[in-house]
Amino acid sequence: MDFLALLWSVDALQSGREDRAKPYLEYPKEAATEHIESSYFVYKWDLETLATLLLTSPKTPIRPGRNRRVNCRSFGALGRTVNLLRDLEEAESQLHIDHTTIVLEMHRVAQRQFPWQRGYANPQQIYRFFYVYGQGACAEHFQETHGISISEFSMICLLLFWQLSETPWILKPDTTAVGIAKEKVDAALNILSLTLPNARIEARALQSKAVLNAGGALSRTIYQPSILRQFPILSLPAMEGRLLAPLPQLVLYRATAGLYYDVVRGGTPLINDANARFEQYGRRLIQTYLERFEVQQPQQYPFKGNLIDTPDILVKDGGEIVAVLECKATKLSFDAQFAENPMVAAKNAYDQMTKGIFQLWRFFSHARRGIYSAEAVAGNAYGILLTMETWFAMAGHLQAQAVEDAKAKAAADPDITEADMRPIMFCSISELEDTLGWSDEGSFLKLLATASEDKFRGWSIFNVQRDEKLRARADWRKFPFDLDDVMPWWSKVKDPIVTPEAVGG
Repeated sequence: MDFLALLWSVDALQSGREDRAKPYLEYPKEAATEHIESSYFVYKWDLETLATLLLTSPKTPIRPGRNRRVNCRSFGALGRTVNLLRDLEEAESQLHIDHTTIVLEMHRVAQRQFPWQRGYANPQQIYRFFYVYGQGACAEHFQETHGISISEFSMICLLLFWQLSETPWILKPDTTAVGIAKEKVDAALNILSLTLPNARIEARALQSKAVLNAGGALSRTIYQPSILRQFPILSLPAMEGRLLAPLPQLVLYRATAGLYYDVVRGGTPLINDANARFEQYGRRLIQTYLERFEVQQPQQYPFKGNLIDTPDILVKDGGEIVAVLECKATKLSFDAQFAENPMVAAKNAYDQMTKGIFQLWRFFSHARRGIYSAEAVAGNAYGILLTMETWFAMAGHLQAQAVEDAKAKAAADPDITEADMRPIMFCSISELEDTLGWSDEGSFLKLLATASEDKFRGWSIFNVQRDEKLRARADWRKFPFDLDDVMPWWSKVKDPIVTPEAVGG
């Protein structure tokens, strides 16, 4: 319990809340920094790993006489613990990584670090996930299951995030003064929290399940699943039920990306509903940023006696389709993200990527042969595989394998030629948001042309835009959607997210 409070204190110290950390932490002044390059900075993903280790490791019983205890008010104590974690990470890496597997290691590193580097308190993240997971059938299922609406849940999560960021331990808040009934807070906490003893039980069960699903390969310490992703708040029976969130940012994660846990429990109908909303969001995003383009939804056309669909997003400019996007909202399980062989551990997910590449090539072939003729398609139209998650980031090897698998699939159709099998760009929706913020229509098309060159295979299009100086704007354009659209109560509270993160630096 005290070590969890130490994690909270160091996170507060290095998240712009030094005044909140002072009563609970002894630290050198250099440690009060938010700069990731500082030698005093503790990575957030290391804090999460340490929380997982604390919850899953057996406790040494207190012995008669003197017992050795960690000074949980000392920044230095955490620093030494992090150094031990790094030593363990290096030792395990020597057992698992060699010249044949180092490329895949970059993929796992990205899965662990990128979400923390992007942060959870930004308008893009909040709007996107509420738009996709927080409306329609998904919202109806959430309310029926939990007895609280998505709107009520999101407001309570924000209030809890504020309070749990102020002090390590809080009593359950009385929200009746702001019009939120006690029963609604209880319903939200049933979703967000576990008692500390139950958290230990669930953390060990989650760890065992992940190892089993990965065929026993998920043994490395830094790649263990975190129970705090599902239950970011711990209730402390020894402190009269006070609440502690070792990393308060994960309350926002559970309220946004973490809504997927509720969607997936609703089965295929809810997943399909969320997928359709993801496609709709992608179309809105491109149309709003790049108004000259005409962004269309998919069309059906006849082929061999059946109706088949075009890709999910058709982008027209100058009277012809210049880019097509196939959307894949597939989410990897935690164990699949970090498995030694992700193509095997997440076969269904990677098969979806292969299918998406094939669908784009088939469309180009059908356009060339006049099978699809409803719209003119440019001879150099670009193909993009748009993903909801970032799990293809830093995964050039996996992208290349998916392309090879798609070629094998295309070989069954001799009418799909090499010319149809154009370079496919892989882009997450968050990367597209960032890229569009620097773009106009002309620069975006130039970016796609550059990113499709052989030398940029496996690159992020955002990095191509930055490194090749293809930004059309001097300043990143503010996210164009209003949070009131997905959280009707938003304008009634003070906005804690006044400025999006400086994207790309």
